Amino acid sequence: MSTLAASFEGVQRLNPNPKWSHVPFFLSQCEKYIEMSERYILRGHVKLAVQAFDCAQGYLSLAKDAELRGRS
Repeated sequence: MSTLAASFEGVQRLNPNPKWSHVPFFLSQCEKYIEMSERYILRGHVKLAVQAFDCAQGYLSLAKDAELRGRS
């Protein structure tokens, strides 16, 4: 397991029921990992780019779950 995936899985375990108030953090992490993925692609590190993009998708999923739960 990559360090990126382990980092995201740790956040996911800490937030099994994501709250609306966490959405800004999840979105900022998503942006961070998308930017990281772009940098990896430019350097030719496709495998790492995919891992970073997977983390970005995970954070976006947490944000979506929090949004569906609504503001609390």
